[in-house]
Amino acid sequence: MGLRRHRPQLLRLPPELQVDVHGFPGDLPSDVPTILSTISTLMHENDVRWCATGDLLLAHYGVPKITGVREAYCIPIWRYVDDAYEQDIEICVPSEKLIQAQEIFNAATELCMPFRPGRSNYNQHLSRYPRFKIKGMNQCFCVVPGSHFGLPLKAFDDIMDFPHLRFPLLPLPHYVKGLANIATTEGTDSSNFVSQIEFLVDGMDIDEEWCHNYLDGLAQAFVLGESTRSAKKARMGPHPKYEGNLTTFIHDESERQDIIRVVGRGMDRRSEL
Repeated sequence: MGLRRHRPQLLRLPPELQVDVHGFPGDLPSDVPTILSTISTLMHENDVRWCATGDLLLAHYGVPKITGVREAYCIPIWRYVDDAYEQDIEICVPSEKLIQAQEIFNAATELCMPFRPGRSNYNQHLSRYPRFKIKGMNQCFCVVPGSHFGLPLKAFDDIMDFPHLRFPLLPLPHYVKGLANIATTEGTDSSNFVSQIEFLVDGMDIDEEWCHNYLDGLAQAFVLGESTRSAKKARMGPHPKYEGNLTTFIHDESERQDIIRVVGRGMDRRSEL
């Protein structure tokens, strides 16, 4: 008896996830630059400091876009694609400004409306924070306190603003240290944070020198373990497409030299994009 062929089945998304993936009927595709410009204006007018976290920040630091969720099995799938699924924009503010920021967006009725928590497993760690949907557009955003990412208030003093960037930039040392502190001491949402740390290690080729320059304590020990050449090689696995790579995302030394000059990789504002 020959092998039986199974007819492929379409993945049926729950109605709420369907909205998260495709938006409401008639919604336009996301226009992130315009959204960020509007958010920046609102925050500046109300004297609230903020920065981007999550996908936007990871993309700046060399991590391909992370999208897609197989909700039928409750297993996140990371795919490097451009437009299959718009992840929420993450607007991170000092923890004591969270309520004020929420009120700013509650009042911005022409821009957005309060919305239910997202249904993507990848963003479940944000489910307890205010979430908004851009009106007429397939895009949502969350307002997140810095404490969620282990960011002290002083981290917002180091946020970098450059005309050619679309959002206020959080230096990589603050973000990695905050994620690692949460992952090693609290354990809250640590699986997501560990994944982000690994992506950032591979995107920026974080190494021993970087760890000693910017980290300390448990955070330093944890990130050092993720930053060894053997750890980077293990994450690539045996797939032929990674042959010769330095990390999952960096192909060779020439590419690495460009990466280590990315603005925000260190605390030097004179770094290059």
